[in-house]
Amino acid sequence: MAIKLSLGQGWPQVSEINQILLSWQESLQKQAEALKSWTWEAGTLRQFKQQIEFAASLEFNLSRYFSLNLTSGYTYGERGQDQLQAIIDRPVGRSLFIQQVKIATLPLCLEAFFHLPFSSRWEIYAGGGGGWLWLNFTQREGIKVEPASTFTYPAEINVHGRSQFLQTSLGVVCHLRDISLFLEGNYRWAKFGQLNGENKSGQEGQLYYLREYQPETGYWQAKYMIAASQPTSPEFQEVHLAQLDLSGFSLKLGLKIKF
Repeated sequence: MAIKLSLGQGWPQVSEINQILLSWQESLQKQAEALKSWTWEAGTLRQFKQQIEFAASLEFNLSRYFSLNLTSGYTYGERGQDQLQAIIDRPVGRSLFIQQVKIATLPLCLEAFFHLPFSSRWEIYAGGGGGWLWLNFTQREGIKVEPASTFTYPAEINVHGRSQFLQTSLGVVCHLRDISLFLEGNYRWAKFGQLNGENKSGQEGQLYYLREYQPETGYWQAKYMIAASQPTSPEFQEVHLAQLDLSGFSLKLGLKIKF
């Protein structure tokens, strides 16, 4: 039996989130172009691409070549005001618009591994399994008019959900005198199709993806919305439950202690 601790980085897909962030900035830019009293100055948009992953496992050795791993941990990723912003000069003053996005997950996974030693010190292993993934997702929009030092947040969404997932793993181990070091790569398939939460005004419901018509510019902005039932207003298009896809590759470096 052994304890495995690891730390690394993951690259989830989250294409729907990045689409919404891009559409938010495009909507502001089109407003600045349409309103003569607004002047677009600059924008920064760094897509959500990576997160930090910590994992802790119990390894049960069935034989020299086979083992079972029960793994939990924590993953966290965010994009803050320095990565998602737009600067617009308006009659009320030079204004900084921002988005903040945070994703945190807690996995519980059972995997089976095949171990192949090729020396007294080195071995490779491969396997896979599945489990459950718990998610917390936050998105909020802020604005600050210079010379103010703090932001106001007119829109905020907080949601949570749970989904099953599958995972494959491949790793290499270096056995030292009392401990072992390992490098492990994983690919996870995890998609959330039903997320529940509330918005800034306290309205509860499910998270929907939609495009909302902006009458000033004629632009259809992609966004998330909390609603108790599917929105049906003619000012909305492409309405469906949000699909938060966290499938992706991760790479971790870790320590294994036998006891």
